[in-house]
Amino acid sequence: MIRVDRNIYPSVRTRRFHLTAFVLLAPLFALALLRFQYPLQQHSLDELWDGLCLSIAAVGVLIRVVTVGHLPSGRWGTIVSSRSGRRGYYFVNRHPLQIANYLILFSMLLMFREWWLLAAGTIVYLHYVTRRASVDELFLARGQPVSEKAAVPGAIARWAGAILSCNWLTSLRRETPTMLLVIFGFTAIEVAGHSVVTRSFDFEPFWAAFFFSGLIFCAVLRTFVRVR
Repeated sequence: MIRVDRNIYPSVRTRRFHLTAFVLLAPLFALALLRFQYPLQQHSLDELWDGLCLSIAAVGVLIRVVTVGHLPSGRWGTIVSSRSGRRGYYFVNRHPLQIANYLILFSMLLMFREWWLLAAGTIVYLHYVTRRASVDELFLARGQPVSEKAAVPGAIARWAGAILSCNWLTSLRRETPTMLLVIFGFTAIEVAGHSVVTRSFDFEPFWAAFFFSGLIFCAVLRTFVRVR
């Protein structure tokens, strides 16, 4: 396992990035929400679009769940220790969590159907993720030969082995914050968007079921599943 020097990670300034991203994107989200409308003015097309966005988010959550299923507990050094051990998705991809995070972000931005919001969100995320990935590479370079690091592809590769060896219950419990983010995010966007179109509060049965069943599922995981 590689020892983690915590003096390097603050250079990423994660909290400052989150605040800056919120300040930059919040007005754009508000503008996109005010412009929200159904595709071709058809509610049925909107439902199909929502299904597509949810599917993309589900892929992102799945990648995170399988990745985290191969990591030891604890915040610091888990990614690097797993990568140096060549386990899970880090065996086939150098930055699976960043890919998963972008898929989730992309799916939420796609709900608004505004190209400029999608472009702005992508630019802000890429600015952050390139800095974060460079820090990961510094850690990796300390404990892993360059030739071995280069053998791990930086884009999508073979995932089947990582899925089969994942500790599903433990990783699902660890990823309840991500699942809650998706549940709250999609429900809020959908309810707000429909309320703008109908000019009244609109909480459709599907989204009510999605919201409350998701909360119950996460509560069960947090209550009855122990992290190993």
